Amino acid sequence: MSSGPIGPLWYPPRMGADDLIRDAIAVCSVPAPTGAEAERGRLVARMLADLDLPTSTDAVGNVIGEIPGDPALPCVALAAHLDTVFPDLERIEVMERDGWLVAPGIGDNSMGVAALVALARDLPREGMGRVLLAATVGEEGIGDLRGARHLVGERGAEIDAFLAVEGAMRDAIVTGGVGSERLRISIRGPGGHSWGDAGAPSAIAAASALVLDFYDLARPEKPKTTLNVGTLAGGNSINSIAEETVLDLDLRSLDDDVVKDLRDQCILRIRDRFPDGGALTADWTGIGSRPAGTIAADHPLLGHVRAARDDVGLGPAEEISSSTDANIPMHFGIPATCVGIGIGEDGHRRTERLRVEGLADGYAALRAALLRIARDPALVRRA
Repeated sequence: MSSGPIGPLWYPPRMGADDLIRDAIAVCSVPAPTGAEAERGRLVARMLADLDLPTSTDAVGNVIGEIPGDPALPCVALAAHLDTVFPDLERIEVMERDGWLVAPGIGDNSMGVAALVALARDLPREGMGRVLLAATVGEEGIGDLRGARHLVGERGAEIDAFLAVEGAMRDAIVTGGVGSERLRISIRGPGGHSWGDAGAPSAIAAASALVLDFYDLARPEKPKTTLNVGTLAGGNSINSIAEETVLDLDLRSLDDDVVKDLRDQCILRIRDRFPDGGALTADWTGIGSRPAGTIAADHPLLGHVRAARDDVGLGPAEEISSSTDANIPMHFGIPATCVGIGIGEDGHRRTERLRVEGLADGYAALRAALLRIARDPALVRRA
C-alpha cells in the first residue's frame, strides 16, 4: 500500500487547532458523568444539526450524524464517547495554560467529540462511502460500553469499518480490545460495639482477607491478565465492628476465556471464605462485562490508518491494547481500531491536560485515515 497522499480527495483540512479548541471547550464545559450525558448530547446534536447534517438521538442517548455516501463504498462509523469519569454536575471551566488545555475530561473525551464536529464541517460530500458520526454514551467505568453496544447491535450490519476516536491518544493505534469482568461483592455480619462485642466477626476484616485471597490467584503473563480491587468501603464508626463492607473487583485480559476463568476462581474464593450458615455472608453481582477483541496486524484498515500518518507527516504510532468503544465491533467481527487527536497527560485526574501543539496534525491524520477507508471498496463486507 502506498504511503503517499491518496489523490485528489486528499487535501489539507480546513479545520485547524483553533476550531478544535473552541468546540472542545464548548463540549467540556457541559458536565457529562456516565449515565448523565443527555445535556452534552443535546449540545452535540445542535452542533451537528447546525451544519445541516441529518442528526438523530437513539434509544440509549447516542447522538448520530450521518453523511450520505456512495453505497458501493464502505460505510464507516466513528465513535467518540460523551461521558467522563468525573461526577461533576456543575459547569466545568477549561483553562489554557503554557500551551496546554486543562480541565477534567478535556482529553478524555471532549477533544474526541470536537473532532466529530470538525469532520462534519470538513469532509467532502462525494467520492466516499457513508459516514456515521456517533457521540456515544456509557463508555467509561460501569457504563460498560453501553452506547457502542447499542450502535453495533442496531446498525452493525450496515457498518464496514469502525473508528473509535479519543482526544488524547494521538500517537497510539489500538489493535487489541481488552476484555473485562467487574464484580461487586457485599459482605454482611452482626456488627456490634468494638468493646462490648469484642470478638464478633468484622465485615471489614473478612473483606481484607478476601482481597488477599484474590491477589494470591495465579494469572498468566501471556496474554496479559490483571486483577484489581478498586474500591472497598464499609463500617459505621471507629468504635463499631463493621456489619457491612462492599468491594469492587476488576478483572482484565485480552482473552475472554481467561477473564471468565479468573472470575470463576474469584467466586470459588468467596464461597470458600463465606460458607452457608456462617456468621458472615457474602453476595456478589456482575456490574460490568466488556468483550475482548482484536484486529489482524495486516488488516487493510490498519494499513490505511498507518499510511494516513505518513500522509500528514507523523511518524509511526505505538500499537497497543486498550478498552475502548472499539471492543464491541472487534468482538463481533467488524474491523475496528481506536485512534486519537492530541497528546495528553493526567488522564482520569482533575489535572487532566491536553497539549495544544500537534492537535491539528492529529486531526489531519484522522481525517486522512477516514478518507482512505471510506473510498476503499475492498473494505465493503456487506453481501
